[in-house]
Amino acid sequence: MSPPKTCRVIGGGIFGLESALAVATTGMFEKVILFDFPSSSAGSSGSSRILRDGYANPIFAKWAARAMERWETTEYKIFMRKCTRFLIYTSDRINILQGIDNTRKEQGKEPCKRVTAKEVEEAFGSRALGKLFGEGATYIHSPEDCVLDWQQYVDSRRESATRNVEFIQEQVVDLEIDDDKVMQIVTNANVYEVTSEDITVVATGGWTSANLDLWGVPKLPESHQPETVVIMSFEIELTQEALTKMKDNPIISPVGLFEITPLVANKIKVTWVNHRFLEKGSGLLSNPKMLEGTAIMQVAVYHIRKWLREILPDLGIVDLRGDAQIDSMSKAGMPVIAMHPEMPRVCLVMNGGLTSAKLAPLIGELTVNAIFGKPEPDFSLQERDTNIHTQPALTTCATFEEMEQHAKAELRDIRQEET
Repeated sequence: MSPPKTCRVIGGGIFGLESALAVATTGMFEKVILFDFPSSSAGSSGSSRILRDGYANPIFAKWAARAMERWETTEYKIFMRKCTRFLIYTSDRINILQGIDNTRKEQGKEPCKRVTAKEVEEAFGSRALGKLFGEGATYIHSPEDCVLDWQQYVDSRRESATRNVEFIQEQVVDLEIDDDKVMQIVTNANVYEVTSEDITVVATGGWTSANLDLWGVPKLPESHQPETVVIMSFEIELTQEALTKMKDNPIISPVGLFEITPLVANKIKVTWVNHRFLEKGSGLLSNPKMLEGTAIMQVAVYHIRKWLREILPDLGIVDLRGDAQIDSMSKAGMPVIAMHPEMPRVCLVMNGGLTSAKLAPLIGELTVNAIFGKPEPDFSLQERDTNIHTQPALTTCATFEEMEQHAKAELRDIRQEET
């Protein structure tokens, strides 16, 4: 492969930013261009993230541990702080906990620390956990996790990139391909010519597989097709009284249901995850605003209000201000950072989702290695076991319409119960 002249990165999320920064740092390209079209519903949006290295997927757990070392020992450390978390695994999710214990054992670590419901209730001033999650739930104390000020981190990386990366604030809508080469990049405003010596990095996250199909790029292996999760994130502004009562409180997270995360200043974030489905052309990936006013959103608000009232009574009455996000990962549970097998000048940095964003400090290095012929096998496009990370869900749906019908039925049950 002849030396590339220009590297064009499609996608201004954290995968695209880290890729563009690392590529520019090599000095091997005359120009690095980033097509940046930020979306409030993309995987790189949001104000905070939880950093941890406990995962059931042993491959992902290995890289999460490496990423944690990078977070803690470099310039990234200024964006994070330690926090105490209690994780709740209901009986239908105990296999996830067993998988995490197995990966921790492989890493030479102790199993997750079990505690009683009473200990967690005392930490939160609540007496509702047994009622909410059942007697079969398992409670975990996780004191070494970290809260990451995600928005500050993303803004910092964007500022760093502006020094040697050219930003184009346009949305890529098509790639013109001929003889397995990208000839043109078509945006919502312009058409950009691509030479045979240039590199194109596709880093559009959960949208990547849908985009590649749309753009006519050869199909990826089945295990790397996306699995899509609808996520509702709500910000809650706390009163001064609630702030005083909740200062330095630990975090509670019923795995697979919802998570409470410290935000910034006088706010916390509550994230609700209840529906998992495989996207089949419903349009949800490209238009998350479809969720506004739906039964899906109403059910999310109902459950969050109920849980918060029981678990964090010091909050009092809360005003939920939220938006929908779309989290999408490959079925294999690993992001892809590899050259396309049939298009040697196209590098895929994709299907990261909210979880893989925690690998951010490693993404740029992995991208550069892939471009220059030293790809990491764990991030390759080879077929993988799609059961290794599977988490049970309350509802498995094929389309947005099916998910909405299920939510309407649940909403009817809720209203009947209330009357």
